[in-house]
Amino acid sequence: MMYNTLFSKDFDLGVRLNQLPVLLVDNSYGNDACPSFYFKIHNEYYLLWIDYEDKKQREDPDGYRYIVVKAINEGDDNSPEVYIDACVRELFQTNDKNTLVQFITSLTEKM
Repeated sequence: MMYNTLFSKDFDLGVRLNQLPVLLVDNSYGNDACPSFYFKIHNEYYLLWIDYEDKKQREDPDGYRYIVVKAINEGDDNSPEVYIDACVRELFQTNDKNTLVQFITSLTEKM
C-alpha cells in the first residue's frame, strides 16, 4: 500500500492500514531514514518504524523492516509530541507484514 507521509510522497508501507486495529498517525521528519508512525492503545503510546522493503535501500541492510517500540507523549491529547521511551528496549521487530499485524492485534487484546 502506498502512503503519503512527510517522509516520502509515495512510500510503500507493505501493509494495508485497514489491516491494523489502530489508527496510525504520521510521526515522520524530513531527515529520518524511514517513516515512523505513532499509535495509542488505551493510555499507552507506541512508535512504529517502517523501512524499505528492498534491504539495499535501508540505512542498515541487516535491520528489520518493521520495528515497534514503547513511546511517551510529552505533549497532551490535543497536541501530542510522541517520542521513543528511552527506558524501554524495542518491543518487536520483523520483516513480515502479517506478523506485524498479529503483534499489534495482540497488544490491543491484552489491554
